[in-house]
Amino acid sequence: MLTVKKFFLPFLIFIVFIGVARASTLESRVTSYVNNLANNLGDNISSLLKGNDRIKHLDLSIGVKEHLKPTISLMNVNKIKETETGAFFNQNSLSLHDNDQTINVGLGHRSLMYDDKLIIGINVFLDYAFDEAHQRQGAGVEFISSSFDLRGNYYDATSGIQNTGGGSTEEALDGWDSRLDFHLPIKYDVRLFGSVFDFENAAGNFELKGEKYGFNALIDRLNIEVGYTDDNKTGDGVFANVAYRIPLGNQQVNKKVSKSISEFVSVRDRLYEPVKRENKIRVVKISASNVIVSGF
Repeated sequence: MLTVKKFFLPFLIFIVFIGVARASTLESRVTSYVNNLANNLGDNISSLLKGNDRIKHLDLSIGVKEHLKPTISLMNVNKIKETETGAFFNQNSLSLHDNDQTINVGLGHRSLMYDDKLIIGINVFLDYAFDEAHQRQGAGVEFISSSFDLRGNYYDATSGIQNTGGGSTEEALDGWDSRLDFHLPIKYDVRLFGSVFDFENAAGNFELKGEKYGFNALIDRLNIEVGYTDDNKTGDGVFANVAYRIPLGNQQVNKKVSKSISEFVSVRDRLYEPVKRENKIRVVKISASNVIVSGF
């Protein structure tokens, strides 16, 4: 009996080792298959769109945001009119985040200045969330260079208070945010950022404000953002957003890199870069007893 046990134990370890090795190989094959499928999908659609000069950016982003909430978004930027010194464009996006569906439609204009070393832009947007029929309009300004980006956005909710059943209500928030990004002078697109935000409802009895700091890195098709947030509702904490981008359009890939933070190079290749703003509509939920339940 002892001899059987001595034989059986090494045999069991061997079987487990083989199983783990095969599982690892299977996982590697599945990951490789998914990556190849995504790459082929992007390449095939890009080939179909090459003849369409108006579609300047089109991608599908799949990932997780704060609190591990899954997010899927489809975004495109279309050229309306381009000149030697700037461009008019249209930006559209559809996002599915935490069981909410939001569509954003915008118009923008960007001007190239100082030998294409600076972009100054303005934009307007309309936002609509399907679940509770929230509506919002917004406007933004942006200053884009190879060393830093400065953006500011204003959001104006227009849908009022929506009944969600059981006497509870939900209201979209007005507000603003501002963000400063510093580009590190390295090969990859890595940025250090700091932002401030302030949102409140029409009655003024709910306000969410705070700051965020961190870094954003775009490495191949993986977009990673890690940072620290401090607000007056949820408190301090580390957050991480990870997304896998599948480029479906004719995005620029030869990005010019500054050798130092103080050096400015041409940013013409960023003329149709998507506007950075908060596309999801922030809301506050109030119970039937007039107690604030939560706010996004």
